[in-house]
This record gives sequence, structure tokens and C-alpha cells, in this order.
Amino acid sequence: MMRFSIVVLLASSLSAQDVSSPGNEEVERRERGRILHIGKSTEAARAVVSGLQWLAEHQDPDGHWTLVPARDDEGQPVEAKSRATVDIGLTALALLAFLGDGNTASSGPHQKTVARGLDWLIGQQNVKSGLIGTKSAHDYIYGHAIATLALADAWQMTRRGRKLEAAVQIAAENLLRHRNPYAAWRYMPRDGDNDASVTAWCLLALETCKRGGIELGKGYRGMPNQALEWLSQMTDPDSGRTGYSSRGGSSSRLRGDHATRFPREFGEVGTSIALYLRSRFGKRDDEDLRDMQIGLLLERSPVWDTKKGTVDEYYWFFASQALHQVGGDAWKQWYGTLSSVLVEKQQDEDSEDRGSWDPVGAWAETGGRVYSTAMHLLSLQAPYRVARR
Repeated sequence: MMRFSIVVLLASSLSAQDVSSPGNEEVERRERGRILHIGKSTEAARAVVSGLQWLAEHQDPDGHWTLVPARDDEGQPVEAKSRATVDIGLTALALLAFLGDGNTASSGPHQKTVARGLDWLIGQQNVKSGLIGTKSAHDYIYGHAIATLALADAWQMTRRGRKLEAAVQIAAENLLRHRNPYAAWRYMPRDGDNDASVTAWCLLALETCKRGGIELGKGYRGMPNQALEWLSQMTDPDSGRTGYSSRGGSSSRLRGDHATRFPREFGEVGTSIALYLRSRFGKRDDEDLRDMQIGLLLERSPVWDTKKGTVDEYYWFFASQALHQVGGDAWKQWYGTLSSVLVEKQQDEDSEDRGSWDPVGAWAETGGRVYSTAMHLLSLQAPYRVARR
């Protein structure tokens, strides 16, 4: 598609009538899965409905989500400062939660919420570079990658809206240019540095683009295998642990007392990402490694203890996706524990924050209540959000 035509398309409205034929098989699949999920786990299903309602009520009129102040021990609001790059990621995560439950810009109980959110994200895109957001923070790629995933997911579900298609196309091209040759991704484009976390979002975004029929070019063909090979290099064969950016290393933490407040041993982010991506891309050749990694995740099943710092929305999300792909008893054990914890800790009808979850996890200080709520919803949606390979 010519660059000029892309610019013209992005200048039009998302709700314009100039649309391609809908391909809503993915919407129907998620709706069927949700119905089955509701029948099997009523409490978890109600938690999802309540959480989405809270997110809808806290969307800004222009379509984006920003940091919602947390509350102190006495229930008083605590001021939270927002950044433009954070808002990109928060809006994308919130949209993924709505999309995961079968909502699109043209269907579902939250269709207006989704339409506003997609319009806002597309409005933040540079039509020359394809970047969604700005480079005002060193980790800006997180927001762009998750936003690309949200837009691509919306496109995959309906195949409607030439403006949306054009936005996904140039966002994907930006991610393709960002990757390190023959390896993976991290903060800066093609600087030789890689980490499991950024790589996961980038690879999932591009694969969703591909499944939605977005043209990625011949260069993408080897990227998944090369990224998986890099993750293998980060995996300790004796323990099965995959490191964040080093062989067999632990989960990432910020400088200062972050690792003290949220001990690394309560999470297995790198391991869960490696297990998820291998399962998602059909790499099941090493059964011994797979079993070791499943064991590591189950040893660190969700526990809500704010004094010990065990809550980690990020880890719980990736582990939920990984173990759902694994299936069987491991998945049943994990999801049974996860859903029980999240149903119990969700703010109830007597709270001003009904439907949300307190931002008490390892990374919730950055994203606040919107982040914690969106991530917990995505974890609860694991049984029907992504089809099991």
C-alpha cells in the first residue's frame, strides 16, 4: 500500500462506512468460549463482567485510559502521575480486555468503549514512522508493541475498517524494523540488546497481525524461530528457568528496594514467556524442558500476600496464557487457584472501586488500578481468549 494512501486512510474516521467484508469467526469463537466459561465458572465470569464495567466507567471521554489514583490504608485517594507513554500501554491493555471478551467497535455491550479506545490509539500514531506514541521514555517500545497487539486483535476479529487496517500495517512495519537481526527485541531499535518481556509483546503483536492477514514480508518468516532460539539461549538446561535477559536469570526488578518489596523468587516471568511462546508457535519437541517449566510455574501459583510482596499481575498473566496452552491437570490446578484468589480480592459492591483490583502488584505502581484490573481480567479470560494450539 502506498504511503500516501495510508496517510489519507488514517485521516478518516474509524466509524466510517468504507469497510471491507467482515470476517467475524474470531468474535464468534470468543463468544462461544465465554459462554462455556460462564457455565463452568460463574464467579470468575461475574468477575470479568464487573471488571469490564469498572474499566468502561473509567475511560476518559476522548477514549483513553490513564492512571487512576490508588488509595492508602485509610481509603483516601493517593495522587498518581501519568505519562503519555504509560497511557498508550494502559489504553491498549484495557482494549485487549474488552476484545478478549468478544467486544468489537461494532458489536458487544461495550462496542462504543472499544470504538473510542481504538480511535484514540490510532490518533496517537505517527503516520510516517508507524510509531504509536512517542519516544519520550526509554521503554517506549512497550506501549507501541501492546498497542499494535490491541489494534491487530481488533482487526483480526472483524476485518472491518480500512483505517484500522492501515494503522496496523504501519505499526507492524515499525516493529519489524526495531528487531535485532537474527535475535529478538528490547528498548532501542537494532542495538543488539534483547529481553524476554519486550520480545513477547512484539512477537505476539506480529503474529496477531499475520493471523489477521496483514502483510509482513518475507523477513518475518524466520523471526519467530530466531526469537525462540534466543529464549533457548536464556534457558538453564538444569533448572529449566528462562531468564529475563541472562541465562537462567530471575525476573526483572527496578533499582532500589523494588526487589526487597517484591522478591524475585515469587515469579517466573521469563519461564512463563518461553513456555507460552513455544506452545503458541507449536514447539513441543523438548518434553523434559516443558515439564520442568510447568513445575516451576506451579510451584509459584498465585498467592495474594501484600506484606510478602507475592502479587505479580504480569507473571500471573503470562503464566495463565502458558498453562492454558499446556492444558490438562497443570492448567486446572493453576486456573483454579488463580480464579479463587482474584474473585476473593476483587473490590465488591460496597466499594467505590467495585469491579477493580487494588494496584498492589510488582508493576502496579507504574500502571495503577487500570493496569492491575486489565491484567487480572486478561488472566481470567485465558480459557477463551486465545485458542489452544
